Amino acid sequence: VAESQGVVLSRLGTLMALLAAVTLLACCLSVAGVLAAAVVERRPEIALMRAIGALRGNVVLLFLAEAAVLGLVAGTLAAGSGALLARVLVRAIFGAPPQVHAGALLLAPLLGLATAWLGSAWPVWRALGEDAAPVRKLADVGPGLVVDADGRLAGIVTTMDVLKALVHGDLDEDVKA
Repeated sequence: VAESQGVVLSRLGTLMALLAAVTLLACCLSVAGVLAAAVVERRPEIALMRAIGALRGNVVLLFLAEAAVLGLVAGTLAAGSGALLARVLVRAIFGAPPQVHAGALLLAPLLGLATAWLGSAWPVWRALGEDAAPVRKLADVGPGLVVDADGRLAGIVTTMDVLKALVHGDLDEDVKA
């Protein structure tokens, strides 16, 4: 009997490890999706930061910091909800008080952080690939005085005008060239 229980527990342990691996993969894909959406939404901002001199490392740190906050919050929530769920399930199934280890409560936010950073690798790699060259061209155009083809004053462009146009993509085609 003890040997058959050992085999069942061994298989159950393997099943739990497999379930944990699948859950980790799902979490990484979820983080990657969230940060990929952030990269897509922030393309003009990323290009503008790169155009005004931000190093690739600065862009990476921006997204890694966002992933870190996401991971730490998720890990903390997972630790709290896991401890609560364990308490309820252990009492319901075994009729005994659960033993929640403090190490698990401390480890969960760190695992959340690691998962978030692992899941953010692909979106951060994409952020590094954002091309700043078109924005550099635009930054060379304004702000300042705008003259027409005959050299006559056509208007004044402020820095705020250029930044708004870059972020919203509202530049005229002739200015983009």
